[in-house]
Amino acid sequence: MEVINAINSLKLDRLDADFVKNVWDEEFEIDAVLPDEYMELVESWDITIFNEIITAVDKWQMDDSTPNVEEKTWKELSELNLDHKALLTILWYFIVNGQESKTGIDAKYGSLRAATLYLKLLAVSGSRVYHAFHPSLCLKTISVLKHGIIISAKHKKNHKKQSGGGKLNTAFGNDFNDIGSNLHGKEMVCFINELVITVETLKSFVIKFSLQSNEDLLEEVIERLAEITRIEVNTSNFMTYRSSNKSQADVALSTLSYTAYETLKSLCTSDHGEVEETLILIMKHLLPGVLLTDNELSFREQCIVREHTVHFVKYLLTLLGEVTFRGITLLIHNIFTKIGDRAETRQKGKESIVDIMLVLPNKQYKNLVKWLFDCCHCDRASFRLLALEIIAQLLHDHKEPVRESIHENNENAENMSTEFDVDINNVNENYTEDTEMEDDSSANPPSTVKDILLHKYMLAVIFARFRDSSSSVRTKALGLLVQCMKSDNMVVRSLMNEIFVLNQQIESSERGFLNYKQLQAALKNKSNVDPLPSAGMILSELKNLTSDNKVYVRKAALQTLENIMTVNRSWLTGNILKIMGLCCRDPAVSIRKEMVQILSDLLLRYPDDQELIKVWAKSVVPLVFDQEGKLQECVLKVISLNALTGLRD
Repeated sequence: MEVINAINSLKLDRLDADFVKNVWDEEFEIDAVLPDEYMELVESWDITIFNEIITAVDKWQMDDSTPNVEEKTWKELSELNLDHKALLTILWYFIVNGQESKTGIDAKYGSLRAATLYLKLLAVSGSRVYHAFHPSLCLKTISVLKHGIIISAKHKKNHKKQSGGGKLNTAFGNDFNDIGSNLHGKEMVCFINELVITVETLKSFVIKFSLQSNEDLLEEVIERLAEITRIEVNTSNFMTYRSSNKSQADVALSTLSYTAYETLKSLCTSDHGEVEETLILIMKHLLPGVLLTDNELSFREQCIVREHTVHFVKYLLTLLGEVTFRGITLLIHNIFTKIGDRAETRQKGKESIVDIMLVLPNKQYKNLVKWLFDCCHCDRASFRLLALEIIAQLLHDHKEPVRESIHENNENAENMSTEFDVDINNVNENYTEDTEMEDDSSANPPSTVKDILLHKYMLAVIFARFRDSSSSVRTKALGLLVQCMKSDNMVVRSLMNEIFVLNQQIESSERGFLNYKQLQAALKNKSNVDPLPSAGMILSELKNLTSDNKVYVRKAALQTLENIMTVNRSWLTGNILKIMGLCCRDPAVSIRKEMVQILSDLLLRYPDDQELIKVWAKSVVPLVFDQEGKLQECVLKVISLNALTGLRD
């Protein structure tokens, strides 16, 4: 048999039997050192010695001339007296030795090829029954994928000094410098391609072999694969990039990352335990790619990693449907709580959450919106701020009426394309009807009564934050209201029009801001009562905020008043104009300057309003004598624009 002949080249009979027994008794947890006599033989081998065995195994498994399935299993190998313990001991030595920091590039090639061979042997039917599978050895085999992290770091950082080392030297010893100093150009491409072969073999292994009873091994596989997905930092579109005219090293790294994603997808079957639990592990280890915490990468590179990670999450949602909901919910929760306070990372974290939520079925989408309502009332101001931003973004973005389940069964999922570069915009075609949360007349998307009511609750939460204890949250809520009044979303604009134009309320209206208890009670009882405060109550609160002790809150409140009066002229009342006139004498220069601009803009819009003209003349013009020079210039500019232009007309 060709496989046995190829394995015989390893001369397993010359390996000391007591040494083999000791390695197995210690469960491969001893130092990887072969007996001296056998080491002399190993040193005479070419590093390609495993290639012949790998080729023989492939031919054996693909041989169609053998109709008897039993002749392609470990039973046949056992009947031919293969000493599997000695073979696996040799593979163990090469796998572990190649991961040592002091070994050269040949040893690292050897570790990858030994790992590939072992995974191919495990994929042969009967490997568990005939004790070819050993959890400890398999864990060490999966660890060779760390080479991908090291080599990709060398490729990305080849223009920087290697003396610093940073996180890579801490995690991997001197591997970074060893590989980096020995690989250049085509050699690096060859090494990456060797890693691709190993990952592709791992993919075949997880398709044929069950990891259901080996939870630690399953998580190790997922963690190593998730790390490899993050080595692609040039593009989030794998298909286009790999077919474009890029450097061979970049294309090889892209292929490696893509293959890791495909292998992760292959793990999402019942052969490896509960699919829902597997997906939770996948989301756990994909999380770092979304959080933008890798200091070894530039911000642009981290954003690219985030994009293709989120794309893959949405692909899994499209492919697997309901079983992904719990994992995706936990992913969103963790992004929210761990994204950090830097403005750039918060913005990308918000985008990630919104991107994923917009392709969720309506029930899960609404549950997460309600969770965001809770976050808007939590103790931590940064969480309240982020929750408000996400809610506002969800209001502005178009939410298609995604239905309840993506696939009725696994057969539908199997019929989908294996490429995860799927058009997520067409995800709705894969959903079936949601009968629980949607109106019966699903032919009227997206503005059903319940959808509009949800929008009202989202707006009500933003309004309620006008009274937040944190000045930054108050300022943000005011700014978000201005954005809502300028939104391109027709539902949001119609609600703004409903509040400030169509259903204009008197200032004494009792419909005020919802507090947390009222909000929870309304949601629990599924009340159809309008949760939005009246325009009168909103204006009353804005008047109070114009005298807030924080400058930015006062400024935001005045800008909000301006936008309301722009939407509906009837709110341009003497009372509000009086308040604005007083604000022209605010101790803060930024407020005085803002008021000059606001009153002048209103005068340009409503030049026939006599009360506005009087307030502008009494409050803005005198500021030409303000002690602040730049403010004087601003006043002279608006006087020229308003008064002199009016005289010429």
